[in-house]
Amino acid sequence: MQYSFREVHTLNLLHDNEEYSRRFNIPIDLKLMTLIILLVVGTAITCGIIFKVDKIVPAEGVLETRARLFEVRAVESGRVSEVLVTEGQEVVEGQPLVRFDSHLVALEIERLRQEKQTLRRSIWTRYYELEPVANGHLMEHFSTQLAALDDSVSALGYQTYLRRQLEDVLATLEQSQQVLQANVDTSEERLLIATATRDMEADEVARLGRLVERGAESTASLESARKRLQELEGNVVSLRGSIRSDQAELARLAVEMEQRRNDFRVERLQQIQDDLDQYRQAELNLARQQRILSEMEVVAPFAGRVDNVEVRGPGEALSEGDALVHLRPAFNEDDLQIEIEIPSNYAVWVEPGMEFRASSLGNNPDDHGYIHGRVGFVSSSSEDTEDGQRRYRMRGEITEINLTGRSVPPEVFLRPGLQLSVEIKSGERRLISYLFDPFTKHLRTALSEPS
Repeated sequence: MQYSFREVHTLNLLHDNEEYSRRFNIPIDLKLMTLIILLVVGTAITCGIIFKVDKIVPAEGVLETRARLFEVRAVESGRVSEVLVTEGQEVVEGQPLVRFDSHLVALEIERLRQEKQTLRRSIWTRYYELEPVANGHLMEHFSTQLAALDDSVSALGYQTYLRRQLEDVLATLEQSQQVLQANVDTSEERLLIATATRDMEADEVARLGRLVERGAESTASLESARKRLQELEGNVVSLRGSIRSDQAELARLAVEMEQRRNDFRVERLQQIQDDLDQYRQAELNLARQQRILSEMEVVAPFAGRVDNVEVRGPGEALSEGDALVHLRPAFNEDDLQIEIEIPSNYAVWVEPGMEFRASSLGNNPDDHGYIHGRVGFVSSSSEDTEDGQRRYRMRGEITEINLTGRSVPPEVFLRPGLQLSVEIKSGERRLISYLFDPFTKHLRTALSEPS
């Protein structure tokens, strides 16, 4: 708009006039309002430049637990005698769940204990029988092996009789040796006498022979003397044969005694080793049966809740590996995690380690609080979902659970499968950028080629 010289001159004159000038002044309240508006706008722009807010990426998640449903199975075959729990019951670690009939196992354990006792008594019996005929090194070796076995023989006090068993076995042979030795001694004495008598008779035959040659003695006397000499010679030969026979029998008895000692020693050694092997096998069998007996009462491996009882009742015959009870672990906040799904267009903003907070989907967070955590895992590629959108799968590790305003225990609210609304903090952004976003978006669109 343009003004003429006359109009401008008239306005100047009116301005110089105090009466008219007062009518055309701006009101104070308008000036004050304008100043306030300018201050507010200036303050808002200043705060928008200085202050930052969290940049939030929206996502959805499901509360999950690492503790899965556990299936308790029968370790051994058997017949159920008692079911000790019901569905929904809380159990503690080690609490009996199902009890099997253990009568046959108890009988087998008693039989094995009796077998061990018999073997221990047999081993110590052979040990004391072997002790007099074995060397010290061998007995020391056996003493080390038998140190863990109770000495039931020594407790009864008849180990002295066992040490003399070989002596009793050899006593008959020793008596035979003594008789034979006495016969040999007697035969040797008789041999000496017979030899001396023979020599004297030989001298008599020689004397009679000289007398017969001189004609001083008859031939009949000489023949009679020679006959007696032959009888004496046969007696000497017979005595010598008897002595050799008795000496051979003595040698045979000595060999037999030594053989019996060796056989006695070897037999006891073998019996001890065999009994030790059987004893160790009995111990293994007993340990196995005791383990089976302990497994006849199936207990809870951890604290939890009985989710389902598969056993129909007492008397049911079950095989090894059959399911007995389904057990759900007790509530533990450390086992909780969140499976997060995020739209693919937001995935560029999220990376492992970012903080998030989650609340029940569709509910006011002020009514139940928040779950805080960090993003732990981000899938390398997106997946198709039921709604046809591409989403990335993530896993959130929970760091804090804040259920303010809730009067129920956490395990009642934080149940696996709870759907959550998740807000992931992907960084910070100045407030001013939100004000200029519409303008910058349209500016970028305006400066680009139309599509």
